[in-house]
Amino acid sequence: MLNYELAIIGLCTVSLYMIKSRFSSRNRNPLPPGPPAIPVIGHAHLIPQVGQDVYFYELSKIYGTWIPSATMTILGFGGTMGFIDDGEDYRAQRKMFQQYFGKERVREHRVLQEREARGLALNLLRKPEKFKTSFLRFSTAVIIELTFGHRITSDIDPYVEISEDCSSLLLEVGPPGATPVDFFPFLQHFPSWFPGAYYAGLARKESYRFMKLLDYPFEQVKKQM
Repeated sequence: MLNYELAIIGLCTVSLYMIKSRFSSRNRNPLPPGPPAIPVIGHAHLIPQVGQDVYFYELSKIYGTWIPSATMTILGFGGTMGFIDDGEDYRAQRKMFQQYFGKERVREHRVLQEREARGLALNLLRKPEKFKTSFLRFSTAVIIELTFGHRITSDIDPYVEISEDCSSLLLEVGPPGATPVDFFPFLQHFPSWFPGAYYAGLARKESYRFMKLLDYPFEQVKKQM
């Protein structure tokens, strides 16, 4: 009986949301480019259960790289350059990024990248069964040293452990842009037991894990000052 009542509540809520969206769509900004959608489920039928990274990469060649994701926003990505619309904040972040990672500046980072690439090759030869950790350490080492000046020298470095935990978290909260809350954003305001709101609730509950990725580097820099 309870499941039946929840289904009725969910259906009514979705219906009201669709009616509201229909009458308010004229005041919205245009959606980013993408493949044709179908009513109610949008693009859900196009996104594969596995290999989403390859699928989105192929789409990016046609439509660009911006993928709106409600769960990513809830986790804390919302204010970062890759997850905000073109506007004042986006242009300010892009300008800052180009100052240090523009076409001319990236050449200055080649020595660091080559050093870490050699380390990656050695780790793959010595511990082929841990290839996922090796690749994660490589990407984390390059990013952390460039941005915070910390050199990673082992697989048990706190930065590697935090990055590994965040990678697992991204899998737990569902594929970006393909969860129910991505199609019906109002679901993020409902408890996790409500139909379709599970991933949003999980993202809220576990967001502290992602915040470590943002807070820990700054705390370490502050301690060294």
